[in-house]
Amino acid sequence: MKNRILSLVVALVLVLCAIPCAFAEESTVKDNAPFIGRWSLNVADYPGFAEEGLTQGTITMELKEDGTGCTWYEGMMTSEYGYMFYMDYYVAVTADGEAESSRYTLSDDGLTLTLTDLEGEWELAYQKEVA
Repeated sequence: MKNRILSLVVALVLVLCAIPCAFAEESTVKDNAPFIGRWSLNVADYPGFAEEGLTQGTITMELKEDGTGCTWYEGMMTSEYGYMFYMDYYVAVTADGEAESSRYTLSDDGLTLTLTDLEGEWELAYQKEVA
């Protein structure tokens, strides 16, 4: 049920964002395919996490094909959300409708997903886990 709600919320945001682009030559909503999978980062590489009491460990973000995702810290799920990539933005929406946006870049080899807050105060570089 939770995944259904998340998918519906993301679909709604997608529709609201896509309507202005309906007459554009090319859609600005990105295909999820390059982003599907598990992405990890080591919190020790990011001093900003120390302010939250996190000085070591791994954060893993799992992005699924159906537009839902979840975040894990040291094997414990910390959040579930719907997501989409729109223009240069990554948007995550929780089941209660709270949305978070950041800018993103994907490396040429598709193995590094970098998220940056809109104010440019932080940057996180997730590495894709490959089998």
